Formats: sequence, structure tokens, C-alpha cells
Amino acid sequence: MAISLWALLHREATEMAPGATAPVLPTASTAPAVPAAPAEPPPAAAIPERTAAATDQPGLPADVVWIEVLVVDATTQAPVPDADVLWTIDGDWQRARTMAAEDIELFVRDVERFAQRFGRRTRSDAQGRARIGARPDGASVYARLGHRYGLANVGGRRPVPAEGWRVALEVDCTLRVQVQDAAGAPAIGVPVDVIGCDGDGKLLPGSMFGRSLFSSEPAGFVEFPHAQIWLRHGGSSGQRDKNPVRWIAKTQVPGFDDPGVAFDRDAPPQEPIVLRLPPTGRVLARLLHAARPLQANVQFTAFRGAEGSAEARNRATPSTPDADGWATWPHVALGGMLHVVARIDNTTVEVDTEAPQLPGQEVRVDLSTAALITLCGRFVGPDGAPFVQTTVNTSYSAAARMGSIRLQTDAQGRFRWFVGEPKAQPASLQSFVVIHAAPDGTPLRADVAPRPLAAGENELGDVQLVAGQLILAGRFVYDGAQRPPKVVPSFDFAIEALADRPGSAGEERWNMVHGLAQIRRPDGTFELRGGTRPVRHRLVVRSQDYLPFEPIEFRLGTKDLSVALDTGHALLAVCNVPDGMPPRLFAGVLRRTGEGAADGKRWPSTPTRGESGPFELRWPAVPAGTYALDVLATGQERPFATIDDVVVPLPPGGDARLLAIDVLAEAATLQLHLRPEGPPPAQTPMGPTLAFVLPQANDQHWQGIEVQGDDLVLPVPRGPIELLVLRSGYQPCRMQNVLREVTAALQPWPTVELRFAGLPPLPEGAQLMVELSPLQPVPVGERTYQTEHNRGPLHIWMQPFYRRFEVRDGSATLVVGDGALRIQVWLYPPNGQRARALANIEPAQLIGGPGLPPVVVRVPEQEVRAALAGAQNGGK
Repeated sequence: MAISLWALLHREATEMAPGATAPVLPTASTAPAVPAAPAEPPPAAAIPERTAAATDQPGLPADVVWIEVLVVDATTQAPVPDADVLWTIDGDWQRARTMAAEDIELFVRDVERFAQRFGRRTRSDAQGRARIGARPDGASVYARLGHRYGLANVGGRRPVPAEGWRVALEVDCTLRVQVQDAAGAPAIGVPVDVIGCDGDGKLLPGSMFGRSLFSSEPAGFVEFPHAQIWLRHGGSSGQRDKNPVRWIAKTQVPGFDDPGVAFDRDAPPQEPIVLRLPPTGRVLARLLHAARPLQANVQFTAFRGAEGSAEARNRATPSTPDADGWATWPHVALGGMLHVVARIDNTTVEVDTEAPQLPGQEVRVDLSTAALITLCGRFVGPDGAPFVQTTVNTSYSAAARMGSIRLQTDAQGRFRWFVGEPKAQPASLQSFVVIHAAPDGTPLRADVAPRPLAAGENELGDVQLVAGQLILAGRFVYDGAQRPPKVVPSFDFAIEALADRPGSAGEERWNMVHGLAQIRRPDGTFELRGGTRPVRHRLVVRSQDYLPFEPIEFRLGTKDLSVALDTGHALLAVCNVPDGMPPRLFAGVLRRTGEGAADGKRWPSTPTRGESGPFELRWPAVPAGTYALDVLATGQERPFATIDDVVVPLPPGGDARLLAIDVLAEAATLQLHLRPEGPPPAQTPMGPTLAFVLPQANDQHWQGIEVQGDDLVLPVPRGPIELLVLRSGYQPCRMQNVLREVTAALQPWPTVELRFAGLPPLPEGAQLMVELSPLQPVPVGERTYQTEHNRGPLHIWMQPFYRRFEVRDGSATLVVGDGALRIQVWLYPPNGQRARALANIEPAQLIGGPGLPPVVVRVPEQEVRAALAGAQNGGK
């Protein structure tokens, strides 16, 4: 529990935007900005002496990187002297693992508290400067002067801003919420969320902090510190992309749909928000296995609503069991049914129970693992010694499920894994692969033989892990250094084997070798063991944080392969577009100077977050050199803005041109409205709507934009344009001389009724199916399309979705396009054998188009009877 909370706390601390501040209710008037002192700045060597402001500060690691941070007033940008500055680095989170649960809760609410206890402290000098020691992955900085507060993430792989690293101070606010019971007394232990909503008042997924905070003793208050940061920047990552316009403080009590109290993003209430509960009871639940309650690795939720209510399930606040296995909801609304869910391992146990009927009534619920398939056994090493108190990685395919899970052994080396209820009968274990590293780092592996499974405990006995054949061993060299950095950028590596058959053009094809035991050690060495075929092999590395990696061929059994990885240089660009223009419609492309937009190596980037207004383009790894940066609309090849001669790495002070790119200075905006004139034909696959600006730069490979919903603002070239809109189930809509606004009236594809005369009665379970398909095949080399998320042949969007329909009561209604269409009929026998095509039907084709009258299709009765007889005789 503590570790999971720390993971959340660390993520929240590191996700906050640099320079952001927190929205709270002001507790005092805003302090005026302190002007910069005119005195000459002290030498840099004098700044570290101010770091030792606290005698109990932790030491700094050997790889510390000193960074100068300027503390400024958020409004005036004037430097702020004598501000209290705290900072934390990645290793600090590890030092806090032994904290008590109540301390963890405090730090989850307020990461500044964590910095005060585990971070380092200094003060800004007369010029507002503070010098902090960061790790290679950066640091989180917290600054305060009186009632002004700010935080920023600095250093690491982040590009240095043109103005340097800054922390902006603004008035600190704490949003306070009090929860009262039905009698007006403080209610303790009630989960409270602050949830964003859109302009229509619809609640958005997630909450401001990404989790509920609980009302505490003695007065039932919940405090949301630094609220200005969360409210301005959209709260947790689940809501940030949705750009909430209003917020609602509400309780999350099972069975009570609290309307909450709404407030504006820019005007949080000055007084505490009071939330009143209805009359409630109390519910406790536990999960029993072999009549004993489970406490470890179990999480409970309870909510009112149907079992399949995704919204109620997602909004439910998790509860963890106490030492006796009981999870407690101290306040549950009266009446109705409550759905209780216990999650353990990768499965759940669920039950419906009656909620309390009277105020103060307590209801206890027992859930059981009896219906679950449970695997148990003991992990032992090559010498037969058990793996005691060890976490072991596994991958599996069992009981119609597949995935991976980490299993923890006990003092005897035994494990227990709750697989889930059998979804197939009979249930079976198809594969169970266990991979673990021996004390010397050697990869060990075990494969458990397939076997039938049943509800209850399935004993595997001793599962012995042994070292397999050495495939490859070596060392990763990071940026030319044998010693890996303290924080290694993420990457994946694998082995590929040459396929037996070449590609369609005679090129070599490579397939990944699965099931190898893979170990990557902290010192940069690695090892892969397992079985493979005696063919050519190569090592592949995939990462967005490293420069592109060319696969390395090697001989099986190689022990000393050196693999060079290069992080290159990070680059950041900020693009300005009008509010209402979704950043997702744009992309950035770096290309070497002197190369055309379609030639040579290109480094693409898509905007990070945001639904409107300015956006960022980031390149985590770019080789040194001189580039041109093109900003273009996704789906369009002509750039809307180009920045030439971008030098990487950036010169000292950065490149100011990259921080304010006016994307639409040479472009226009088009408001596109979609108006479907009717529903698409039945069973038409759902998909995005595609918009294409015509003519296309490359007539064979079209670039398009996906339209989400029925309205979109598009960036387009200036002047009249031609626009083509495609949606599955509707005819193409082509509009010419389009300027600022256009409505696309989408017409469904026409249909035709096929009537079948003289059919003999079919036995129960047999089906007659009919399909239309274009008589002329699509020519090889036909047009393709590409959008930000999809690509493929264009013709599938230019014609109806042709599929087989069942003939019912002698007829079937099918969609039709233009041109000649083939009519094909199949008989599906009742015994599950393959379908049989009926050849002698009349007519065998028709000419498509709108307004077709019913077409009578004649199928020879003797052919239907022969097909049925052949199926009954086993196809003879």
C-alpha cells in the first residue's frame, strides 16, 4: 500500500508544470512583488554556501548537477530575494518508504510537506537566485515567501528555457471542504473528490488529485493545498486534456449520487465548502480463501448500480482491508442494492448485497474465492533450493486469459495465484512461463506443462528454474560511457531471427524470438537465454529516448557484444494557435538543412496534451546538426510554418524563435460541420470521419485529418479549397470553393432488396447468406491514405461496406454502390461445417445505384438440396 501511494505521490509531484502555482483560498492578502536589487550579483561559488540552512539535510549524490534557479513574482516577473527554496530528487522518494500510513496521506495531499521533511533547503539571494543540486533526471523545486508559493521541475532532459530555470510565486490557496452527516455533525472517513466538468456540466473522468482525499478528525475537514496549480492546469492527467471549465466538490459515498457544490475555476470559494450526507449506515467486506480472510494484495470497491455500470465502477473509491481482512465504508446510503468488488491478482470477486436499511446499521459481507481457479506451488532454483520471499515474473495463457503477473513467494518459497473464474469449459493452462535472475544475474526460466484446471486450488508442485542455452550476452554503452547513468532512459531490446520466406519483393524478413529469458543488469550488462533455430539472428533496440538504432547481427552464443546507445539532444518548440484550434491537428517535423520535406531522414513530433490554444512539440533525442523545423497540419504536406537553421544542440540561451512559432500566420481556419441525413446501414463498422483537402500533393498517397464528433475547426491553405469528407456507411461528400465555414450533408449508401423465390425449407440451424461485391477488383497500386492514427487503402472509404447478410423470410436488404456488383450466395449447414457456395443463381450480378427496385434472385432448389445432402454425408 505504501509503495503504491508513493508511486502516485511521485507521479503527481513530477507531472506539475514548471512555474505553476496552487489554487487555494487566500488566507492573507497578496504580498507585493519584491523588486530586483541593483547590486552586482555574487559569484556563483558563494551561492552553495547558503545551501546548509538545515542541519539535518541529506547529503547529495556524487552525480549531482548544480542548477541556478531564479525565483520571480508570477505577475511582474520581478526577482524575489530571500525566498525559502526546497528541492527533492528522485532518490528522496526511496528514503520515505518506511513512513507511517498517516504520513503518506499527508504527503499525498501536499508534496511541499514531503520536501520539507526529506528535501534540501536554501534561500534565494538578493537577485532572487538559488542554486540547487539536481540529479541527471532533474529536480522538483518548491519556493515560498509568506503567502506566495510556486513549484517547478528543472534540469534533466528538459530543454533549458530561453529565460533560464524559474520558479514563479503567486498567492497560495487551500481549498477546504467539510463533510457533515445528516444531523450536521462532522463525518469522518468520507472520500471527497474535486471533479472537473465541461461546458455542458458533464463530469470528466478522474479527479483533481487523481484520487479521493478523506475527511479527517476532529471536524471532518478535507484540505486541497496549492489548489491554484491544480485548477489552472486541469488537475490530474485524466482531466488535464479535457480542459475543465468548472469544478465540483462532492463526496464519493456508495449509493449516494452527491450533486456536490460547483465553483468556477478562476474563483474558488473563500469559505469552506460544506457537503451534507443523507442518513447512512456502515458496510464491511472481506475476501475469504479456505475460510481465512485475505489481507495482502486485495482491494475493494462498493457502488450502487448494475454490475456492468462502467461509470459507477470507475467512480468508486478503493478501500484496503485492515489486519483482520475487513474493508470498511463508514458511510453508505440507505436502501437498495450494493455491488461489492474485491480485486486480487488479475481477477475480481463480485457480489450484490442489500445496503443498510436504518441509520447506523452495520452490514457485513463475505466474498469467497471458491469459484476461482487458483494456482499454487513452490519456485525452486537449479540446486533445488526454494526462492524465499522473492518476487518472480511470469507470463501465462490460462483459462481463456493471457498476460503477465509478478508472484511473491513466502518463507517456504510457495506462491499462490488467483487466475479467475473459468471462462471456457473445460478450462486449461495453455502456457506458464517463469523468468527470474539468479543471484549472479544469470537468467533462469521454467516452462510449466499444459494441464487441465478446475475451480479451487490447482497444485503445481515444485517449479524448477534453470539456465537455458546462452543466446547472447554483452554490455550497453550509454553515450560513449561504459558506466550507465543513474537514471537510464527507457528502451526495450529483443532478438529477431531470419524468416524462412522472403518478403513479396524478395527482401529479408525477420521475426521476433519469443520466450527468451532476458536480464538487464544495473551495470549495463545483459544476457538472453533460451531456445532458437540455427539461422541468422540480430539484436534490435527500440526507444523514443535514444537515437534510431541499426540492428546488430551476431553469432549464437556471443558473450561480449558491445551495444552503443546515444541519447542525442532534446529539443522543445512552442507553437501559438487560436483558442478552439485543437493541437492534435498539427505535427512538427525536423529535417536536415538542405533536404526537401519529403526527402532524407525526418524526426516527427506530435503535440503534448492540450485541447486548445498553444501547444508544445518535443523531440527527446535528436542528433547534433542543423535542421529545418516544419509545422504542418497532420494529413497535409505543405508546412504552415518553417524555422530554418535550427542548431542542435541549442546554443547557450536557447533559440527564441522556437518558443513562439505563429503556426497560422500564412494559413486560414475552416469550420466544418457534419450533418448525417440518416443512419448508416445496419452493421456498418464504426470508425472516424476523414477529411481531405484537395488536390493532394501526392495523388497516390493521400494525407487526411480525422474528425472526432460532428464539428471541427481545420487549418487549411488560404483561399477557396476543395474538401472531401468520408465516413463509413455514407457516400463520399465532395465540396468545392469552400472558404470559412461549410456543412457536409452525409447521405447513407442506397440499398436494394433481394428476394429469393422457390427456396425449399431449410433444416433448423441452417442459414442462407448473400453478399454483394464489386465485379471489378481494385487495381494493384491504387491510392492509399494516412491520418494521425490510421492508414490503408483509400477505396474502402469510397464504397459501401460489403458483407454477408442472412436471408430471412425469403429476402435480404443490402447496401449498394455504383457499377457492376456480383451476387454470391452461401449455404451454412446446421452441423457447423464450412459454408457451401451456390453457383447457379440468377441473376449473378446487378448494376448498383440509388432507387433500385427489388431484385428477384432464383436459386435452383436441387442445388440447395444437394448442398444439404452433402453436409449430412460429411461433405462426400
